[in-house]
Amino acid sequence: MADNLLDLDKLRKEMQTALGAALDTWGNVEAQLCSIFCSAFDSKEYEIASAAFSAVLSFEVQTTIADAVLKEKFKSDKTVLNRWKPVLKKLKALRPIRNKLAHGKMVIVRNATTRRHEFRFLPFFHYYTHKDRKIFANLNILDIKAIHAEFGQLVQTLSAFGKSIGAIQNIRQNDWLV
Repeated sequence: MADNLLDLDKLRKEMQTALGAALDTWGNVEAQLCSIFCSAFDSKEYEIASAAFSAVLSFEVQTTIADAVLKEKFKSDKTVLNRWKPVLKKLKALRPIRNKLAHGKMVIVRNATTRRHEFRFLPFFHYYTHKDRKIFANLNILDIKAIHAEFGQLVQTLSAFGKSIGAIQNIRQNDWLV
């Protein structure tokens, strides 16, 4: 087949599904971080703590305040703090990757070798058009799926850490009415 334009709709949907799954999983990362933050407070204050945490829109500030409350609550328990350090490090390392997914754009490119059309994802697409395009990485669907898996591992790590310090699980996963 000289070209695969007929397959592009299927490929587009697969890429959109992978992107949506990755970003949805990141939403679970944020929910787990909120739960960990709230664990520092009395359970009667849980809703108040959750509201305060959620009022902060900057993820960087959310991680900073979560770190601060954990350091204060567990200042005499170095074991907990030592387990928290690598979790926080991983959280901070993956946030820029989440930002790439949230602020990118899918584009159709022609593979120079196979001459077939493919979807690629360009992180920070709005900058791409104004800069040297070679400095921007592009991601294929396998890259996106690998990122999704990495986000999923972080959710499990945060959940396990949260359980170990008494964080309430399934935060904000109530029966929603829309």
